[in-house]
Amino acid sequence: MNKTSDNLVLCAVYPDAPTASLAIGLLAANGIQSIADNATISTILPVVGGIRVMVRERDLNAARAALRAGDMLQ
Repeated sequence: MNKTSDNLVLCAVYPDAPTASLAIGLLAANGIQSIADNATISTILPVVGGIRVMVRERDLNAARAALRAGDMLQ
C-alpha cells in the first residue's frame, strides 16, 4: 500500500457539523471514506474556521467532483 496516497488531506470546509455530515454522507454514497476532523469539539465550543472534511489523498479529486455534483462544493 502506498502510504502517501493514504495520507489525509483537506477536501472541504463547512460552517457547521450538520452541513459537514451531509457532505460526508454524499461522499460515502460515492464510495469515498471521509472524516470531519474537528466536528467533536464543535459540539462543545464554536469552531473557528469551520468543520474540515478530510479524505485520503488518492480520493481527493473524486471527492471534490462528487461534492461539486451534489452542490456541496463551490
